[in-house]
Amino acid sequence: MQSYQDLVHEVIDIIDHEIGVVDPDGTVLACSDTGKIGSSLPDTFIDHILKNTEDCFIIDQHTFRKVYSGQKINVFTYICSDSETAKKMLDLFSVSVSHYYQFCLSRLDRASFFRSIIMENLSEHEIVYRARELRIPVEIPRMVFLISVAGADDNACMSVLKNMFPDRVHSSMFKINASNYLLVRTIKEADRKKGVADIAHMVKDNVSSELMVDTRVSIGTESASLLDLKKSYQNAVIADITGRIFEGKEKVADYNKLGIGRLIYKLPEESCRIFLEEVFPGGSYKTFDEEMFKTIEGLFECNFNISKAAEVLFVHRNSVIYRIQKIQKITGLDVRNFNDAVIFKIASLVSKYLSYIDKQKECRI
Repeated sequence: MQSYQDLVHEVIDIIDHEIGVVDPDGTVLACSDTGKIGSSLPDTFIDHILKNTEDCFIIDQHTFRKVYSGQKINVFTYICSDSETAKKMLDLFSVSVSHYYQFCLSRLDRASFFRSIIMENLSEHEIVYRARELRIPVEIPRMVFLISVAGADDNACMSVLKNMFPDRVHSSMFKINASNYLLVRTIKEADRKKGVADIAHMVKDNVSSELMVDTRVSIGTESASLLDLKKSYQNAVIADITGRIFEGKEKVADYNKLGIGRLIYKLPEESCRIFLEEVFPGGSYKTFDEEMFKTIEGLFECNFNISKAAEVLFVHRNSVIYRIQKIQKITGLDVRNFNDAVIFKIASLVSKYLSYIDKQKECRI
C-alpha cells in the first residue's frame, strides 16, 4: 500500500512546483521538498485555511484544496503556484489523495493499522495521524510476538489466538505470510512481573495443542511508542532466526536472551570460517555425527560429570568416554578439559551458523 509520500513521488517528475499534503492542524504529512515533512505551515496560512469556506483557494501564491471524508475535512493538498495549470494539477493530485484515504479507511481497524506500521514504510507523521483517527495511544509500551505455525489452517490459527486474547484494545493479531502470525500486545505491569516469556509459552502450548502442529514463538523488544513497533518486529525476526540456528529444540526465543548466539550471528562470515578452520582443520567437524554434538551438550549440562552425562544421554559411561576420545583424536581437543570444551562448544555453534549461511545462499541460486 502507498503512503502520502509515495503519491508525491509519483508526480514529482511531472510537476515542477512544490506539492504536498497537510493535516488540518497545519502539519506537513508529505512534500516534494522532503525537508519540510513534519514541519508546520505559517500561522497566517493556518488561520486563513481554517476560515476559508471555499474548497479551493489561494494564499500568498500557494493553491490549496480541501480533501474530504464525508462532510469532514481529512487533509489539505497544496501546490506552490497560483496558475490555472497548477490548479488543475492539484485537482488531479487531490483525487489520488482522496482515493488513497478511502482505501485506508476501508482497512481502518487496529490490526490493519499495526500491520501497516510493521510491514509498510509509513512516516512518523502518518503513524501519529492514523493513530489519532483510530484513537490509539501512541506512547504506550507494546511488544511484538512472532508466531510460526507450520501447516495450520489460517482461520483455525486466528481463532485460537483470538480466544486467547479477547481484549481487542490491548491485543491485535494478524497473518503476515503463509506460516507466520503476529501478536501485538500492550505490556502491562502484571506482564512484566509475570514475565513476557510466560505469554510466549502460553501461546506456543495452546496453538500447538489445539491445532496439533509444530509452533514457535519469538519475542521482540518492548517498544515505548508506536514509532518503535517496527523495530520490535525486526528484533522478533532476529530472535526467530537465531533461535532456529543455535537452539533448534527450544520453541520460544527471546531477543533479550539470545546468549552467545547473538554474538556469533553478528560476526563476519569470513572470520567465522577462519576460526572454524583453525579449530577443525580441513573441515574435520564434518565427520562428526549428531551423537558427538549431543555428547558435548550433555557434558555441559552435567558440569562435565561423565557418569551423569551418560544417564542424561541414555548410554553407557564407556560410550561417552569413547566419544570423547574420538573427538580428541580428530581435533586434538580433550573436552574433559574446560578450556577445550568451551572452544569445541563455540566452534560447533559457529558451524551451525555457517551451515545456515550456506543454505541461504543455495536458496538464492
